[in-house]
Formats: sequence, C-alpha cells, structure tokens
Amino acid sequence: METIGIKGIWDLVKAGGFAMWPLLVFSIALWGVVFERIWALWGILDKCRDFQDKVMPVLFKQQFDIASDMCKGERLPVEKLCKFAISKREMKNSDEKIETKRKEILFDLKKPLWILATIGASAPFIGLFGTVVGIIRSFHSIAISGTSGFTVVSAGISEALIATAAGIVVAVIAVIFYNYYNMKINRFGLYLKGVSDEILESFGK
Repeated sequence: METIGIKGIWDLVKAGGFAMWPLLVFSIALWGVVFERIWALWGILDKCRDFQDKVMPVLFKQQFDIASDMCKGERLPVEKLCKFAISKREMKNSDEKIETKRKEILFDLKKPLWILATIGASAPFIGLFGTVVGIIRSFHSIAISGTSGFTVVSAGISEALIATAAGIVVAVIAVIFYNYYNMKINRFGLYLKGVSDEILESFGK
C-alpha cells in the first residue's frame, strides 16, 4: 500500500480548496494544545503524591512555617493549594476559601481545552462550507461548459469531498483529546479534594 508523503499531503490540502486553510490552522492549534497538555500533565499525579507524602507529616506536626517553605516553588498544583491553605488557616471560612482555590487550580489546568472544544464544534461546519463551495464550483463548471459529464464536475466534487473529510477528521481528533484531558483533570480534581480535606484535618477543622 502506497503511503502519502509530505508532497502528497500538500497536494491534498490544495485540492480541498479554500476551506482547507482554516482547517490546517485548526490542526496546528489542535496538536499544539495536545502536546502542551502532555507536557503540563505528564506525571503530575505521581509528583503531587510524592510531595503530599513529604508535606503532610509536617502539617500534622503544626510546623506551618516549614510546610510553607516547602511549598515555596509552587510548581505543582498541590504546592499551590497547600501554600494557600496555610495562609488562610486561621480564618473561619478557610474551608470555603480552600475549595475555591482548588476550583481555580482546576480551571487553570482546563484553560487551554476551550481551543479543543471550539475546534471540535467548528471544524465540521468549515468542512461543510468547503462542500458547498465545491458543489457550487461543479455547477459553475457545468454552466460554463454546457455539459454535465463527470470530467466537468470532478474537480468540484473532489474539492467538496476532501473538505468534508478533513473537517470531520479534525473535529473527531479534537473531541477525543478534549474528552480525554477533561476526564484526566476531573479525576485529578478528586485527588485535590482529598488533599484539601487532609490539610483541613491537619488544621484541626
């Protein structure tokens, strides 16, 4: 089976007409978000658990200054949550503030996912737009030539089918990764909920 090289892919993009260009931009943005989230979330749960194992004994000993220093880097979500919780520990509504901070951390982790959601929702419509343009081109060719043979309409139909297929493929990939990362971050949110409960326990609340 013959594989499609870079030149073949480029020819396919050009054959798909105008609609392929925004889909190409969508594809670049899509994979940019995917690889950025891979980098951001890689091993995050294991790293947070390792830090949790180190800081929790210190918190339960009420050594809050030491624990705060341990969270100084604030590189991990659990460090951010822990440092914030320590700073609010003497407030009456500290549990509510910690929960709000937990939600903010999750929101930051999900922030780039709007790009995937937008691509997943928009790409099929752009592909459909390319389909309409391709069909219009086919009818225009018929009008100019005065005949309706396959040769006359083949370019327009080819453009329509390529644009449709490209829009569907881009949308499906975006939706798959959106759902995957959304599930992964929500699961991490449950872990953070357990951490915040443990922190409040160490405060005696």
